[in-house]
Amino acid sequence: MPEDIQKFHSSWSRALKLAGIIVRYWSTNPDSLEILGGITGLENLRFGTIEGGWPAWLSFIYYEDRDTYLSKMQICLRRGEGYDLEYRLQGPTDPVPVRERGYVSLGPNQELKSVVAVIQDIRPILTLENRLSLARKMEAFGQLAGGVAHDFNNMLSVILGYSQLLLDDFSEKDPRLPFIQEIENAARRASSLTNQLLAFTRKEVHEVQLVIFDQILSEMGKMLRRMVGEQIQLKIITNAGNNARLRADPNQIEQMLIHLAVAARDLLPNGGFLTLSTRLETLSIPNARQNLSHLILCAECRSIHRDQNSFTEGSIVPWNREIGAISTCESIVKENGGWLELSGSSICPGSLAIFFPISTKLLEQFQKSPSATPDPQNKRILLVEDDAGVRTLARVVLTRAGFEVTEAENGIAAIKAANSIHPKTYALIITDIIMPGMGGIEMIRQILNLMPKVPVIFLSGYHEQVRSVAEAKLPTNYSFLRKPFPVSELSTKVREILSS
Repeated sequence: MPEDIQKFHSSWSRALKLAGIIVRYWSTNPDSLEILGGITGLENLRFGTIEGGWPAWLSFIYYEDRDTYLSKMQICLRRGEGYDLEYRLQGPTDPVPVRERGYVSLGPNQELKSVVAVIQDIRPILTLENRLSLARKMEAFGQLAGGVAHDFNNMLSVILGYSQLLLDDFSEKDPRLPFIQEIENAARRASSLTNQLLAFTRKEVHEVQLVIFDQILSEMGKMLRRMVGEQIQLKIITNAGNNARLRADPNQIEQMLIHLAVAARDLLPNGGFLTLSTRLETLSIPNARQNLSHLILCAECRSIHRDQNSFTEGSIVPWNREIGAISTCESIVKENGGWLELSGSSICPGSLAIFFPISTKLLEQFQKSPSATPDPQNKRILLVEDDAGVRTLARVVLTRAGFEVTEAENGIAAIKAANSIHPKTYALIITDIIMPGMGGIEMIRQILNLMPKVPVIFLSGYHEQVRSVAEAKLPTNYSFLRKPFPVSELSTKVREILSS
């Protein structure tokens, strides 16, 4: 082979090796086998001529795949033209999966002349396929979780609702009162766990509201301890108090804390200590606006120091942005009006610091005693809910609050109820979004033809439904009430809407 052609083949071979590709040429006259390129981990298949021809090539194939490969190749060699095979080559430790695509050239008498093949390392492709398969499984799990959450939230609505009604009827001296309070507390914790699980599976729609950060952090304690694992001791210190109220999405705050716990677990693979502490103070730093207090969350990671009979806190482990969960955590913080600093804050030396501004005017407005809501004149309400337990609970709550309630189990029954009292109209419609037969959105569209501008309260078990209502662009005022809802919140929201 001329020197310039040899150099060209050598350069081409290096380029193919970078791409994880082998070009193989096998000729029967004489029996020779040449290789260009290469695959990482298969250094024995190098650029050049392989002595021994075709039998030598078979020795490179993983022993469990040789018989199958040989039987398929014999068919391809007889037929000629192109072929496409997948098998494994023998690696130094583990077999290497490859895909071989080639072309068989036959002579005028259908005798075999040569085979040109491109052999590609498909390990990266299989890795992506495994990730795609896992993503599909997670998507299916998310859909299942959403369906379970819808039914479970309905059950929790009934448990919470009736326990709250019982609490209102029991005196403080009744010995059974603590039992009812425990039922209510357990239902609230179950509701919180459901929302935390759904935070991994659903597409979030922002629901900005006033939230008490310390309360969320305390309620998340058990889940965060599970997230960091048994090797990491979690300490939660809440010094901010009830005045640390943020305008934020509570579900996103929960997600932020979960990602922070995941990042700490990656930062302390051999175990250690994670301390999450909060405080409320006015900052005099360039990033802070004047006359604004800030909630500060300090996250400190320390290594573990092992004595003979005990474990104590070691040195501070610095945070870094190479941990994937940190970037997700930071993006959530920014979406809710805050910012994050890694180990560079004088407020939390050596620790990760998260800052959320608190509006003084908003806090003063919240601390004012609420004015009494005037009693509405029209008290007729159409209640549409397919779950009988939730529907009965809502009727009991509204009836006890002095409202006149007409019930319907789905959208079709609600339209019949609206037609039966026409032209007299309902003052308000309370409806679930997803129902059999006809959903809440389509039902409202048709009822608005009979009663234009009637306000609506949509009952929502999870956030994807909120997005669908927003996209529907209904020509009336509407609001949302998330399941499970406190009974006091239902009657209060109804009074506010009917009195406005």
